[in-house]
Amino acid sequence: MVFTIGVGESGGAGAVPELWRRLAEGAAAGCHFEFRSGRAVPGTLGGLPEVLATVAAGAVSGCAAVIVTWLRERTSNVEITITREDGTVTTVKADRCERMDAVRLAEFVRERTAVTESTEG
Repeated sequence: MVFTIGVGESGGAGAVPELWRRLAEGAAAGCHFEFRSGRAVPGTLGGLPEVLATVAAGAVSGCAAVIVTWLRERTSNVEITITREDGTVTTVKADRCERMDAVRLAEFVRERTAVTESTEG
């Protein structure tokens, strides 16, 4: 599966490079992440940076866990957009996140990735 991950302006200037670093360090084997300049935004000098992700079918849960953990650690409201190759767009907003213990976080990730993995086949 190939998709792009973009972080809205509210995430701050360093949000995408930080997410890219976390994905590269924490995701499972079978994943590749490329940091790149995003599509140009009209009225600006360029596009917002984004991450191009290539993720093996069995590694989607691991990738999702890294993203969710990164979102949970944000200190401000943040919105990320995930765009699949087929044009399907998913937007995730994290507003005033609360701390979760490891068990609760794992359950949260399992619930969210079950739908994604069932639609891949």
